[in-house]
Amino acid sequence: MDKKMKLIAIILAVISLGAALIAFSYMGRYNFLMRDFQELQKEKQTLRAENDALASKTTRVEEEVSGLWEAQKNLKQELERLASERLELQNKGNLLQEERDKLLERLRRSLAGVAAPTAVATTAMLPADGGDEYWAGVLKEKGNLELQLSNLKDTLKNNQIKTDELSGEKLTFDLEIQKLSKEKTDLQRQLEYNEKLSDSISLQLVREKEDKRKIQKQASLMKEENYALRIRLKSMMSAAVSLEKKLKETEDRRMELYNRLNQMDQLLQDRLSDVLETKQNLGELKKGLTPSTQSAVELSPIVVPSASPAAGGVNEAPSGRIVSINEEKDFVILDRGQAQGISFGQKLSVYQDSQRIATVEVIQVRPNLSAADIKEKTAQIKVGDVVK
Repeated sequence: MDKKMKLIAIILAVISLGAALIAFSYMGRYNFLMRDFQELQKEKQTLRAENDALASKTTRVEEEVSGLWEAQKNLKQELERLASERLELQNKGNLLQEERDKLLERLRRSLAGVAAPTAVATTAMLPADGGDEYWAGVLKEKGNLELQLSNLKDTLKNNQIKTDELSGEKLTFDLEIQKLSKEKTDLQRQLEYNEKLSDSISLQLVREKEDKRKIQKQASLMKEENYALRIRLKSMMSAAVSLEKKLKETEDRRMELYNRLNQMDQLLQDRLSDVLETKQNLGELKKGLTPSTQSAVELSPIVVPSASPAAGGVNEAPSGRIVSINEEKDFVILDRGQAQGISFGQKLSVYQDSQRIATVEVIQVRPNLSAADIKEKTAQIKVGDVVK
């Protein structure tokens, strides 16, 4: 019984330890998942901030690109205006050049002394107040035309320089636009990547939350199982205490029975000695009576009513008799034993004047004696009562 109780206690301790280890492992995994979840939340917030920064930068770049496109459009309009002005100036310059050539031709003809008809015609064309003023006016107009032509050339040169500068600025703007377009494309790709990464993180967070929910459910189940195991352990410990009490009571009962058996054994030995001594005395008495009957004095025969039946009953009679009663321990001693067919645990009836008054159960057997517990009785048992 002690070994069984120890084995049960060891099994319960192992089960409790296993449950504690499983709960500890689940709690460690739960803490690890919570740390990962917090890190993913921080990373998601960082990515959101980066996305916002990239979106603002993209908006700013788009505004810059729009401004550059507007500036390029303005430059194109300015170039077209300058080209039209240049064309007009060239036309004016051509006209002035033609007039200059005409005036030079007329001047050469006047200075070279052209033929008389021509001179006469020319003289006729001159004003009436003389030719010097005319030629002075022509020279002055020539100078003005040359000055205008020079101014036109300078203007054309400046316009050419300005056109070259605008072309360079246009090329710079085109390069800047290409660069900004490339940055815009990179930003869009980065935004798409961040969106995909954010979606992936969201899915991972959903999985982490699902795992967290499962772990919490498993932890609650483990707590319930642990609680049930504790209740079961408590009940088993109570049962163990009860069994220990019963075991102790059984041990006390066994010790009491052992002491009773020892007392009965001692009593049986004493009774056996008494019975043997009584038999011996009866035998001696029988031997002593035979000579006395042959004496000169006639005596009436000695009648021992129970001697012959008792002596013969020990070995021959099918039923036995009670030779001793222990009322304190509630058992009796019989004059029948193993040699007469009495066995341990056998139940016998006690008769008094042919009436059944009690039931006894054999608890110890000797060759010619036995002890029996009194199980039930309806009258007081006496020494000499018949047992069958």
